[in-house]
Amino acid sequence: MSSLSEETLCFTAKVCLDGKAIGDAQNHGHGGPTSVSIKDKDVAKLKSASEWESIVDKLTFKELRKKEDAKLTKNVTKQLERDILFTKKGKEFEGRYFVFKKGNTSPETAKACRAKIALMPDADLILNDQPLDVAFKFMVKDA
Repeated sequence: MSSLSEETLCFTAKVCLDGKAIGDAQNHGHGGPTSVSIKDKDVAKLKSASEWESIVDKLTFKELRKKEDAKLTKNVTKQLERDILFTKKGKEFEGRYFVFKKGNTSPETAKACRAKIALMPDADLILNDQPLDVAFKFMVKDA
């Protein structure tokens, strides 16, 4: 529904407590607050309207963050399969990485390219040889 959103996330959702639907939530994506309607009056009294809105917003954005992280992880993994990525030593290169486009080379050619990059005097890490979280930190800012 992002195409309907103008400023904030546009969504409708069921509000559940212990697996039971207790109300509905919605945000039209025009910059206003999330609207939460709790059907059971006793449950509604447990929190103020703004507290229910805050809870729904936090959970909604937590789920969106999970989806975004999964998408970023997939993209990082794809680039690591497609190219050779490496870092260089020195303050001027801190936090940066470089890409060697390996294209449609054979695994043997890619391995030879990585070996040559590793021999460069200013080469630091070959991100393809690191755990995914290390590569992720270089490739995705604010990770």
